[in-house]
Amino acid sequence: MTAVNDAPSAGYAPNEVWPAGEAGAKTSAGFVISSSAGPGNENAQTVSIDLTVDSDPSGLLSGVSIDAGGLLSYTLSGNSGAARLRLQATDDGGTANGGIDRGEVVTRRIIVGDGVDISLSIRRGQPAGRLGEALTQGSTLADYTIEARNNSAQDANGLRLVVAPIIGLTNVLWTCTITACTPPNGSGSIDTTADLQTGGVLLIGLSGTVDSNQPFVEITAQATLPQGTTVLLTDDDRRVLIESTGWNGVFKNGLE
Repeated sequence: MTAVNDAPSAGYAPNEVWPAGEAGAKTSAGFVISSSAGPGNENAQTVSIDLTVDSDPSGLLSGVSIDAGGLLSYTLSGNSGAARLRLQATDDGGTANGGIDRGEVVTRRIIVGDGVDISLSIRRGQPAGRLGEALTQGSTLADYTIEARNNSAQDANGLRLVVAPIIGLTNVLWTCTITACTPPNGSGSIDTTADLQTGGVLLIGLSGTVDSNQPFVEITAQATLPQGTTVLLTDDDRRVLIESTGWNGVFKNGLE
């Protein structure tokens, strides 16, 4: 049997938050909490972390790096705002025979000063695999999770989450969990509000019947905060998931 490289993984420290006006060189020892090349037969592989600054609209950061010991280093400009780091574990096991040498992409924030940073994600739970393939095998029900996360050190009071339009699903039902919402559940499109504490997560479970007469399922989610709130990194406050109901369709999950 030919060995195939398994994907590496890593764990990271939480977001870093600094008071307004903070500037100068910073280090965070142990920012990479753990890393693994995969199962035991891959222990000899070397794991490293690919780091990029994914978004820094306020010009907070320069000289961002992670060393082999997991030390995060960067320099703050003194500006207020937020920057998003993109982190991905890699190993030297290669990709032969379908091997995977890159792990899941993880994001962390560096925030200076006040402001609220909300991120949204949409993911399908069931059916597993490609939606179109599952439909050909008799599956007609699908469930999705919409997640709103408060990445900042400030409460996100009065958060409004709208999920509309929802295309390609019928008989849609939804329920809000973890954080209390008003209203807490319903059918069809979603328009609900919540007070999301620092580090808090709002989850909405959504289910429906896939309309096989539609070429795709499309779910659009938008998070907004009351007027006057300082909002950071607004590029991930809106998410659109589109996936084909056909066998050979292309799956897309990202920003519109």
